[in-house]
Formats: sequence, C-alpha cells, structure tokens
Amino acid sequence: MNWNRMLVISTLAVAMLLDPSVARATDGTPVAQELADAVQELAVRAKLVDRLGADALRISVDVADKTAVLSGTVSKREVRELAPDVALSVKGITIVRNEVELAEGPSTAEKAESELKDVALEIKVKSALLTEIGRNAMDINVEAADGVVVLRGTVSSDEVSELAAAKAGRVKGVRKVVNILGS
Repeated sequence: MNWNRMLVISTLAVAMLLDPSVARATDGTPVAQELADAVQELAVRAKLVDRLGADALRISVDVADKTAVLSGTVSKREVRELAPDVALSVKGITIVRNEVELAEGPSTAEKAESELKDVALEIKVKSALLTEIGRNAMDINVEAADGVVVLRGTVSSDEVSELAAAKAGRVKGVRKVVNILGS
C-alpha cells in the first residue's frame, strides 16, 4: 500500500467524523469500506511476512470488498504457492487472486545451500590430500564449485601434483579436477 493512499484514507476518516456528508470516497466507495479494505491489506501483508518470511516483503496486496489481489516477484516457489492460503486465513478475506511471479535464477537459500556444499567438498578434498600426500597438502589451495575442484599452489614435484589430482578425483562429489599445481 502506498503512503499517499494511507494519507487520503486517514484524511477521509477525519473528514467523515467531522462532516457525515463526506461519507463516500471520490470513486463512490463508502469511506468505511475503504478503511476496512486498508486494514485488511495491512493484516494480509503482516500475516504473509509472519508466516512466509522476508521473501513475502516483495508481495504487494490490494484488497477490495473481501477480495485480495497478491502481486510482485518472489525468489522462493514455496512463498508463491503458499501466499494465497495465508491470505485466506485472514478474517474477512474470502477470495484471493494470486498474481505473484517467481523470480528467475536460484534463490538466496539455494545459493547458500550450494555454497555450503562447495565448502564441504573443499574440506573433504583437503582432508583426503592430507592423508595421501601429508605435508605437501599444506601448500595446496582447494576450491570447489558445483563439483569442479581446482587445485592451486606449489608442490615438491610433478609426481606429487599428479598424486594430488588423482586423490582429489576419487573424493565422492567431485565431478572434475582442474590441476594447476606447479612444482
């Protein structure tokens, strides 16, 4: 809801209290109905954020006569799918039109999960290298992204470099090893 609309609604409410002849909004809607719709919009927005989290902040809500229209773009599919049910749980809302769209690309949660998997893979590879080549593994930097592991650094010989690459390639979750170790 935009602030201009809130200001108009507040002004009309005060005017209605002072002069009953101002009992209708400019579009013919009774002011009491307009105020009730505004309160419903706030209740739906609050419940969406409470139940669905920060991604629900991207959902706009418009209420007119017990019908809520949800719009905007969210990053989580669950938020898009659950938003109508949450809106319907607000007292007085009987119909919901869900026009919320799903953003392209991975969500923040999916990105965090992917990064966590990459870090876990880096740790597994580094641990495997420490057990296989010992002290030489301390000079190897391991980076992982979506199953691709990059080995960087300087080791004592080409043989140690090849051994490190072979060991890294046998770690569960590694799809490919890029060996840029120098000797």
